[in-house]
Amino acid sequence: MNEGEDQRHADEERPTWKRVGKILFVVGLILIVSNGILAILAGFAEAYSESMILVSVYNQYAYPTTIVGVFLLILGILTYLWADGLHREFVWSMKTGPYYK
Repeated sequence: MNEGEDQRHADEERPTWKRVGKILFVVGLILIVSNGILAILAGFAEAYSESMILVSVYNQYAYPTTIVGVFLLILGILTYLWADGLHREFVWSMKTGPYYK
């Protein structure tokens, strides 16, 4: 093998930013959906057992997990869309704007 093939093979093994964005999006989506399903199940269990303890304990974990899920979802979308950085024309239009000095 020559050096060009080695470099190309190394680039294929390295995770790209688009792949990282997809993974973050999927993890955030899984967290949000699982929280929704667990909320329904906790509501059923509370209605069946007539105990509010289960729902109050679930709420302590649900809110932070949902917030982290939404954050990962948004971060995944942004990482996927801007994996290669800002486009040159976009940067040029920002530099020619009225607020650039």
